[in-house]
Amino acid sequence: GGASWTKKYENNIFNEYCWKIQRLTRQIYFASLEDLTDVPPKILKSVDGGMSWIVYQVSPVPYNIEGIGFIDPMNGWTGGGPGKSFESKDGGKTWDSVAVCPYMNRVFKVNDTMMLASGNQIWKYKGTGIYPVIPDKRFAWMNCYPNPVRNILTMEVSVSVATRVLLMLLDESGRRIKTFDNGD
Repeated sequence: GGASWTKKYENNIFNEYCWKIQRLTRQIYFASLEDLTDVPPKILKSVDGGMSWIVYQVSPVPYNIEGIGFIDPMNGWTGGGPGKSFESKDGGKTWDSVAVCPYMNRVFKVNDTMMLASGNQIWKYKGTGIYPVIPDKRFAWMNCYPNPVRNILTMEVSVSVATRVLLMLLDESGRRIKTFDNGD
């Protein structure tokens, strides 16, 4: 019920905060360290379910980070300031500067191939690269594959504003086979 807490990490730097945390697997966790002083940015990683934490430096240059998210144990992103974020391909040990999601504040893992990151914009990562910012104008986008389908159909749908959506699967004659969604 929240009555028993045990401290598992503490830093000794004034104005440095464990800011965001991600549970990637039962054993692997990541946390960003937001630092309001002029020191190089760092993240935390746990490989034992949060019982102990390793500190990794993100950059030798002072920079404020807030958000953090990994899509798998090796590949992840962190950021928080203007103009750039950072990408790791080795589980957080080393980082490269990337032009993705300025002011990155939150990173959300949707599934094993897709992540969303928010800052002053929303960015989408899907498997092989960073998709561009979702535009401000109204639009609806859908991708279905393979087409034609025999066993498994993958549908990707995106709308830019809240609206009612009706998703139906039709056969080649236009006859409805199944309704997947009919709601807001």
